[in-house]
Amino acid sequence: MPDVKNPRVHAEILPALAAVIGSTTKILAIGSITAKGTREAIASVRPHEVRATVRYHLAGKIEQWFSRTEDRGVVFIVSASSTAEAHEFLEKLPLGVAGMMEFELIALGPLASLAMLIGEVPHSWRLADIAGGAPTTLAMDLVDQASDRKARDHANSRSGS
Repeated sequence: MPDVKNPRVHAEILPALAAVIGSTTKILAIGSITAKGTREAIASVRPHEVRATVRYHLAGKIEQWFSRTEDRGVVFIVSASSTAEAHEFLEKLPLGVAGMMEFELIALGPLASLAMLIGEVPHSWRLADIAGGAPTTLAMDLVDQASDRKARDHANSRSGS
């Protein structure tokens, strides 16, 4: 009987996954009302804020929007490739211009650990050293070894050995 590994478990590539960094695909924007944002002050700006937010939504910049249930503010899922890009257009919303809302921006990307489920590291991911952004030799070697092993296993399974 051939030695068949569980395709969902590839312990040999786990160290490489720690070095995998997916590109930013969305930004989580958590908006909080500042001290300037009194109920009266916000009421006067709200119609302009709503129109501007709807324009961003229709332009595809704000994909989803929610109100915060435990605090005053909003949460947006923003289509942007960086927090700087999101900051640039969110600060132009009327409440931001008036200094009544500030955003905490969190870059989001693919969940790297899902690669363990399929035993692959997608080619679209880039390996990077957290400090300098340069590919890490160890991580690249581990991914290369896992890819070579997968190719060998595939060849062996096709040849019947």
